[in-house]
Amino acid sequence: MAAAEPVPPAASPHRTLSPLIVNGLRFLEAGDAAGADFLLQTYLATAPNDADGHNLAGLAKRGLGEAAAALTHLEQAVKLAPDQMTFVINLAMMRADAGDADAAAKVLEDALTRLPGNADGLLAYVQILIRARKFGQAVAAARAAVMFHPGLPRANREASSSSAEVSSSSRLRMRSLVDATAMAWKAGPL
Repeated sequence: MAAAEPVPPAASPHRTLSPLIVNGLRFLEAGDAAGADFLLQTYLATAPNDADGHNLAGLAKRGLGEAAAALTHLEQAVKLAPDQMTFVINLAMMRADAGDADAAAKVLEDALTRLPGNADGLLAYVQILIRARKFGQAVAAARAAVMFHPGLPRANREASSSSAEVSSSSRLRMRSLVDATAMAWKAGPL
């Protein structure tokens, strides 16, 4: 399975972001990890406890191929904002990319204990279980997620879609994932 794309940060609508953060994100979106890294490291020198800054710096370091530094920033982002699922997913995906799918699954399990029913977290968890070749657990997790109450609030309320649209979209993606996981499980080892 191909590496998942990082989840864009979801900044609070009540917070004014530093131009360094905004431009760092723009550089990342344009594929300029080095430019983003420079801006974000400059920002973090003055705001070392900013979770958004650490999340973006982790993504920039990932883009530069600096896995250890990326993990450090992503771990700090999750430490500072443990209920921000986008940060948790980015950390889990980085750990999985580094070859530690078990640690990635644990990060998501812990977050889903605090944020049960988070559609993005559940999808990421199933993807990680598939990457870890834990197909039975992935099928069970996917089926449980499909059955989860669709009206529960998402952790990332800043999403542009309504909760109903997000829930419906997530359920459709999850059903597809359930089907694909069940087929892979039946096929057995490669």
